[in-house]
Amino acid sequence: MSVRCYALIGTDGVPRGFWPDDAYPDVVVYGPDPNFISGPVEDPDAITGPAEVPEIELSRTRNPAVPADAVEIAVADWLAFLEDQAGHRFVDGKLTAYTPPPPIVDLAAYAKRRRDEAEAAGITIAGLAVASDPDSQTRVSNAYAGMQVTGAASIRFKASAGFVVLTLDQVKAVGSALFAHTQACFDAEGEALAGLSAGPPTITTTAEVDAVFAAVPTAY
Repeated sequence: MSVRCYALIGTDGVPRGFWPDDAYPDVVVYGPDPNFISGPVEDPDAITGPAEVPEIELSRTRNPAVPADAVEIAVADWLAFLEDQAGHRFVDGKLTAYTPPPPIVDLAAYAKRRRDEAEAAGITIAGLAVASDPDSQTRVSNAYAGMQVTGAASIRFKASAGFVVLTLDQVKAVGSALFAHTQACFDAEGEALAGLSAGPPTITTTAEVDAVFAAVPTAY
C-alpha cells in the first residue's frame, strides 16, 4: 500500500500522471554508521579483526523515474481524485472540489437543429394532424402533381390519425400549409442567426433561440 505519491499537475489542476511510492520507491543509500563507537569487549583475544561497523541509511533520493517537477500529494487525495476526476482539481498540491463550467454551445448549430425539429414536428390543417417532415412534404408534392397529370378526383391520404380521402383542392391546401410551415421554420432560423451575429448579439442563450422557434405556428 502506498504511503506517498507524486503527481505531475498541469496548470489546469489536472494531474498528468501519478507515481506512487510502492511502484516507484525512493533510492536509498546505505553506508557505515559514522557515529558508531566500538566499546570494550569481554575477550580481547577473541578479536580477529577490526570491529564491524553497522550500515545505516545515509540518504534517500527520489526515484529517477519520477519527474523532477512532480509534487508530493497525499495518497488519500490521489485515491479521491481517481474516484471523481470531473469533480476535483489540485491547487497547490491539495485536492479541491471543482465545478466544471457549462459546455460551450454552438448556438448557430443549435438553431439549425431546432429548425429541423420544428419543421418535422407536425402541423394541423383545419384540425387534421399531418406529418411535416421532409419525406412527408415530398409525398404530398408528388401526390398533387400526380393528380394533376392523371386527373384523379381524389386520393387516399394517410394523416397522423390514419387514412382519409382528399380531393385535389384539399391536397393543394395540405401542400400549401406544409410549404408555409417550412418557410416559417427557415424564417425562425434566420431570425435566430441574425440575433447571434448582431453587434452586440441580441441572442446569447439556447433559451432565447427556443423562444424564437416557440413563435412558429403549428396550426394552419
